[in-house]
Amino acid sequence: MATAMNHLVLARHLGQALYRPWERRQQVVTPRQVRRVMALILAQVGTPARAPKLRGKAPGRVKGFRLQPLARHPVVRKRPLGGINTS
Repeated sequence: MATAMNHLVLARHLGQALYRPWERRQQVVTPRQVRRVMALILAQVGTPARAPKLRGKAPGRVKGFRLQPLARHPVVRKRPLGGINTS
């Protein structure tokens, strides 16, 4: 929270503010007025980060590669099946 407030205070010198119809044009721009226009300020300043890499499709398996079949295991029953009437 403190970092965000510091950014707003530091951006006051840019002189940009978005005033509501009922607000007076003041000499000192408040952090709330700067916050309303922060998206435009960030668009002007830019970012030091690089653009994200494009995500393509994965190359997949090598042609002709075959998966080994999974090992099969017998079913383990913990108790005999009950309640089945065979007559």
